[in-house]
Amino acid sequence: MYNDNKKIIIISGIILLFIIIVFVILFFILFSNKGNISENQKRTNIIKLINRYYEQGEYDRAMKLIEDLLIENADDNEALSLQEKVLNAKKDKEARDKEEALKKESETKKILESMTNIIENKDEKPTIIRRTETDNDNKNISDAEKEKRQKINQLIDEGIEEYNKQNYAKAKDKFLKALEMDDNNAEANAYLGATLFEEDPNNEKNIEEAVKKSKKALKVDNNIETAHYTLAQIYDKQGLNDLAIEEYKETVKLNPNKYEAFYNLGKIYYKKKEYKLAEEQFLNATRIKSDFVNAYFYLGITRQRMDKINDAITSYKKCISIDPKFTAAYANLGEIYRLNNDYSNAIIYFQEAIKLDEKYKYYNKIGECYKNLNQNSKAIENYQLSVDKNPLSNDNEKNDACDSYKNIADIYTRIDKFSEALLWVKKGLDINPNYASLYFISGYAKSRLMDSNGAIEDYKKCISLDPKYVQAYINLGSLYNDIGQYEDAISVSQKGIVIDSAQYKLFNNLGDSYQKLKRYNEAIEYYKKAIAINPKIPDLFYNLGLCYKMSGDKEASIDFLKKSIELNDKYYDSYYELGESYFLLGKYKEAEIIFKSLLTKKSDYPKRDDIEKMLAVISGAQN
Repeated sequence: MYNDNKKIIIISGIILLFIIIVFVILFFILFSNKGNISENQKRTNIIKLINRYYEQGEYDRAMKLIEDLLIENADDNEALSLQEKVLNAKKDKEARDKEEALKKESETKKILESMTNIIENKDEKPTIIRRTETDNDNKNISDAEKEKRQKINQLIDEGIEEYNKQNYAKAKDKFLKALEMDDNNAEANAYLGATLFEEDPNNEKNIEEAVKKSKKALKVDNNIETAHYTLAQIYDKQGLNDLAIEEYKETVKLNPNKYEAFYNLGKIYYKKKEYKLAEEQFLNATRIKSDFVNAYFYLGITRQRMDKINDAITSYKKCISIDPKFTAAYANLGEIYRLNNDYSNAIIYFQEAIKLDEKYKYYNKIGECYKNLNQNSKAIENYQLSVDKNPLSNDNEKNDACDSYKNIADIYTRIDKFSEALLWVKKGLDINPNYASLYFISGYAKSRLMDSNGAIEDYKKCISLDPKYVQAYINLGSLYNDIGQYEDAISVSQKGIVIDSAQYKLFNNLGDSYQKLKRYNEAIEYYKKAIAINPKIPDLFYNLGLCYKMSGDKEASIDFLKKSIELNDKYYDSYYELGESYFLLGKYKEAEIIFKSLLTKKSDYPKRDDIEKMLAVISGAQN
């Protein structure tokens, strides 16, 4: 009985132990699966995020995630494929960004040159303040003479009153009556000259008479501020800058509170590109008249010219605080922020400008900002609004519309939607069939769609319309190389160099052409010229190293291949060519190090079989 119970207890214990073991195993299996599921889901999410960053043009963020995946698994083929895709897109973007930077620089000059015309209609009309002492010598004159002088002074006072009300016809009448009584009266001559100018500053007869009267006044009394100021304005209008400066200086010497004179003097210095002097004069004007909005505006554009960006921003914001409806100040603030890549703030100020004046150009600027922020849908929306608001009444407006469509097409090329890009190109060409940039975008899209013949024709059309469109020469030369038309590539690249000899890609294209033709000395020459222009491009050093290797100078190839790896440690082809150069020179130890490093970095390198054969030879030689 005891033995039976003992057996039952033992069997029960074994069963219980078995159940516990099974439970523990199942628990660990489930836990492990759960972890695997979690890891797999995590990787899937990362891949999705990488693709999203790619579509949004955030290539650096995409590359960071790809690198994290490759750290975990260097043989992750999907990650390696994404890496190549993102790197190529990043290169394209950098090329476009460079072109855009050059365009911006040119734009900035044009914008600043045109800004000065924006506010001319807001300039204030000058006023006359008569000197307190009009007739100090009433002694020793007859009563009749005293009465005459009193009458003259009364007429002058009445004339000044009408002048300040901008009733120039009435003012002129008063001053003429005063001169009928005394033709040599300095004040009456000076004020009549001022009146004639303000009445019609575009009337040559008026101008001629105004100069005559002002000079006559100064001949009698050189201390009449108004006469100096009138002459300054006339000389200014006639482009006689030095004479105008002299008269403005005389004006402020006689009246240090004449803010208009400081302001106008500042504008002349601005035109003469003497920006420091211009800034001083505008500051003088604002110190005298703290709410002088035009002076603050000019102060803003002057400071932009001086690259005093923060001070320019302060000046424009002061404009807005004085006059919240000063559209040009909002627009210029938007332009400053855009040109300095602060696109979020640029959008804010352009939108404020639109509230006051719905110019289509502001929508175009907003579109560009959203484009640079990789907010493609908003960019497209604003570019389209720019076209919708554009009256298309002249060639400039039509070209602006074409530029908007070109930008939309460019957005689609950035996200590899080349067929869609071509649809927007067509919309632009419907407005202006001779818009060069549209043919450039079309050529690029067609080349990516493997329509080489179509791309060539578009690039040629672009060049025929704009012979200085250097990027078209670059892309056309590269395309000719891709399809084996090396002589054509050489011809078009050389033409491009005549246009712009600072484009390293043109020299690289020539190097590629001569390399394919096995004219290695010429290829080397052009690769070196490309490197001299831009010594930070790994492709150039790779190309040069490869060319030396193919020409038989493997020692020389080594230095350049090493340099390409220094610039990009994931330049796998450079590892291969460097390793092979060492191998062919019999430097087996160096070759082995390079080949093993390459296989560690990229185990699925396409020439792995060749590498393993060379490693086997090296191993045999070492044994």
